[in-house]
Amino acid sequence: MCEANAFVLIDGKEEKLLENVDLVSLEGDNVKLVSIFGEQKTLKARL
Repeated sequence: MCEANAFVLIDGKEEKLLENVDLVSLEGDNVKLVSIFGEQKTLKARL
C-alpha cells in the first residue's frame, strides 16, 4: 500500500492538508483523512 499527501484548494492556491494519508473515507457531506501515524482530519468536501 502507498501513502499520499492531501491538498486543499483555497483562493486558487493549493495548501497541504495532511501528509502520509493512508485512508480516505466519505461520511455524509464530509471527507475523513487518516495518516499512517493516526492523525485525522475531517472536512466538509466532495470528491
